[in-house]
Amino acid sequence: MKERERILVSVLIGVVAILLLGLAFSNKEEKNIQENEEEQEKEVVISYPKKVSGSESLEIDAAAAFSIYINGDDYKVLYEKNPQLVLPIASITKIMTAIIVVENYDIEQPVGVKEEKVLMQTEFRDFRAWEETRISEMLYPLLIESNNSAAFALASISNRFLDETKKPVEVFVRKMNEKGSEIGLKDTKFINQSGLDDNGRVNYSTAEDIARMAIYALSETDIFEILSMRDYRLYSPSGYAYYSFSNTNDFLFTAENGWEERIIGGKTGWTYKALGCLFLVLEVPEGEGYLVNVILGADDRFLEMKKMINFVYETYQF
Repeated sequence: MKERERILVSVLIGVVAILLLGLAFSNKEEKNIQENEEEQEKEVVISYPKKVSGSESLEIDAAAAFSIYINGDDYKVLYEKNPQLVLPIASITKIMTAIIVVENYDIEQPVGVKEEKVLMQTEFRDFRAWEETRISEMLYPLLIESNNSAAFALASISNRFLDETKKPVEVFVRKMNEKGSEIGLKDTKFINQSGLDDNGRVNYSTAEDIARMAIYALSETDIFEILSMRDYRLYSPSGYAYYSFSNTNDFLFTAENGWEERIIGGKTGWTYKALGCLFLVLEVPEGEGYLVNVILGADDRFLEMKKMINFVYETYQF
């Protein structure tokens, strides 16, 4: 009887082993199928736009350059030169300044900067607004004209919206860095709200991070409605006086039935340390996504941007 029990136990152990082995093979096969499907999905992601030219050479006279196609979660890098090189970014900083404002402020409130502050503080030397001017209207000189005083004004009132503190500008800049980390800016640091060189210190980032910030602004805010405007008039509350200004993005004035007509916005930057900086976002034909393009550290940011985008359009079919 004991012999039969031993045999029965052995048989049962064998059956269980076979079942476990089969389950292991099944799981492995399932995993392989899943990995293959994921690999196929990756292949689908990079299949558009289609490469039509074998040319790989492009000489860009800039410290860094980056061009990427995006459509939802799909993306494809079309050109890159030092995309992860950390560089000063000058007034491209103001994109993050605008993001903090639109996501945290009640933008229909007045900016509330009193005349005595404008007269006393050098940071307001280019301030061209009124105490009653709405915060939403201050975004126009900030982004179109790249007005540094507008950036300072918006940062200096942050204690009304972000934190009760005697140092609202510091709180604002801290919020900029926190937001940068939140949206995945890996190598970006803000030391002020404008992008001006500050006693040897600079706001710095990479071409990849700038593209990531532009994509966030495009998908999560209405900032690009302002960035696409050629010019703007900021009126006084009475309506009798106004301040007019034009966009620093030259491409908005040079459309020639080419890709310039597909520009939906961009931002310039320049300081002695940063040289010329520029990002530009274009809508792809048939509305099938966007091209996000970044130039950093260029003597002629518009020329180098034009060379890079021309190369992309010659190399890929959209």
